[in-house]
Amino acid sequence: MSEELLVVGAGPAGMAAALAAHRLGATVTVLDENTRPGGQIYRQPLTAEALSARGSDPKARAGQAMVDAFTEAGIRYVPETVCWGASPPRRVQVFTEGPGTRDIHARSVILATGAYERPVPFPGWTLPGVMTAGGAQVFLKSQGIVPGRRFLLAGSGPLQFALAAQLVKAGARVEAVVDVTRPWSRQTLAGLPGLAAYPAVIREAAGLIKTLTRARVPVIWGAGMRRALGTTQVEVAEIGGVDGDWRPTGDRVRRFTVDTVCLGYGFVPSTELATLLRCELRHDLFAGGWVPSKAETMETSQELVYAAGDGSGIGGSVVAELEGEIAGISAALRLGYGRGDEEVLLRRAKLQATLRRMRRFTRALGRVMTPKEGVGEWLTGETVVCRCEEVRDSDIRAAIDQGACGLRGVKLRTRAGMGLCQARMCAPAIAAAYGEAFGGGPAAPPRPQIPIKPVGGHVLL
Repeated sequence: MSEELLVVGAGPAGMAAALAAHRLGATVTVLDENTRPGGQIYRQPLTAEALSARGSDPKARAGQAMVDAFTEAGIRYVPETVCWGASPPRRVQVFTEGPGTRDIHARSVILATGAYERPVPFPGWTLPGVMTAGGAQVFLKSQGIVPGRRFLLAGSGPLQFALAAQLVKAGARVEAVVDVTRPWSRQTLAGLPGLAAYPAVIREAAGLIKTLTRARVPVIWGAGMRRALGTTQVEVAEIGGVDGDWRPTGDRVRRFTVDTVCLGYGFVPSTELATLLRCELRHDLFAGGWVPSKAETMETSQELVYAAGDGSGIGGSVVAELEGEIAGISAALRLGYGRGDEEVLLRRAKLQATLRRMRRFTRALGRVMTPKEGVGEWLTGETVVCRCEEVRDSDIRAAIDQGACGLRGVKLRTRAGMGLCQARMCAPAIAAAYGEAFGGGPAAPPRPQIPIKPVGGHVLL
C-alpha cells in the first residue's frame, strides 16, 4: 500500500500539518490511535456528560474549531490505528481492527507522535489511585468522569494547575496542589526573560491560580511527594520540602487523606518511530530528552521525513500547531505543490519567526520543570522503579555497583526496560535518578523493539 503524504498522529501538530499540506493540493492520509482527532490537548468528549463538563472553556473552543476544520476538509483520516513498526526510507507498519496488519510506503512522512508523561518514582507510586495528570484528564475530557473523590496533585509546571481547576469545576475536592519548583528560586528567576516572551501563558497560569484561590485550594511550592500510603489503594499522601535541586530537605512534612494522587512532572517525546526510521537524534534536556534533529523546515536527517509537535521536543499546543503547519507546507513543497508561490513561502517564514520567539518561552519553562539530580533521593531500596519487571531501586544500584553503565547496562543485569512498555516508564526515571552514577552525561536512548506497541486490539495509551 502506498501513500503520497502520511501523517502519524492527529493532535494539534498532526492536524495542522495535514490541513496545510491539503490546502496546497497534496493527498494526505492521517493515522491516529484514538477514535477521534484532537490528541490529548484537544481530546474530544465521547459522552454527553463530558460535553457538558467542558462548558465554554476557551481552549476547548479553539481546539474544537481546529478539529472541525480538519474534519470538514475531507482529509483521509484512519482512527484506531496503531503504528507498531517502521523502517527506512519511509515504510510504516500499522494495525487496524478489521483490515489487520499492513505496510504503508509513503513518498513523505510527517511524524506528529506526541509525548508521554514523565514518571518520577517514589515509595507507593504503584498503589491504585496514583495516576498521571494526563490519565485523569482523559477521564474528564472523554467521559466526564471524576476518577476519585479527594485529590492531591503533585508535580511541576502548569498542567497541575489546569487539572486542579478542571477537577474543582467538576465538583471534586482538591486537598492541595504541590509544586516542586520555587517561584523565587535561582532557576526560575534566570528563566524570567524567556517566560516573558509569551505573556498569554503567564496570564492563563495566573487565572488558574486565582480560580484555585477562590476555591480555597492550597498551593504548596517547593515540595514533593515523600510517599503514598495505603493497603488496597492510596489512602494517605505524604509530602515534604525539597531544595532547588529537588533533594528532600526534611522540613514541612505533611499528610493528606486522599483516595487519588495525580502526578505531572513534565513529558518525554515519543521518538520510537523516528528512531526506527533512522532519524538522527540529539539530546536536549529542556525539550524532554532525546529528540530528532531537524531543520527549520521540520525535515529530519532522513529525506522527506518530518517531525513536529511534542514528539520532536516538548513545547505545548501552540508550538505544536506552528511546527505542524511548517512541516505540512514544507512536505507539500518538496512533493511539488505550491512551488513558486511567494505567499506560501512568506507564510512559512512568518511561522518560523513566530516559532523562534515561542521557543524562548518553552525552553525557559523546560529549564524550570526538568527533574534535577536530587530526584534520586526520593527513592528507598524497596521502591519499584521498573513497574513491568518489578525491578527495585536496590536492584538497580547493585547493578551499577557491579559495573552496569547506562540504561543498556542496567537492562542487561536487571531486566529493567524489558517489559510491555519498552522502558517508556522506567528509562526516564533511571536516567534522572542515576545519571550521576553513569558519569553525569545523558544516557543513550533505549532502542525500540518491534512491535513498539501492543497490537491485536490492545492499544497502549
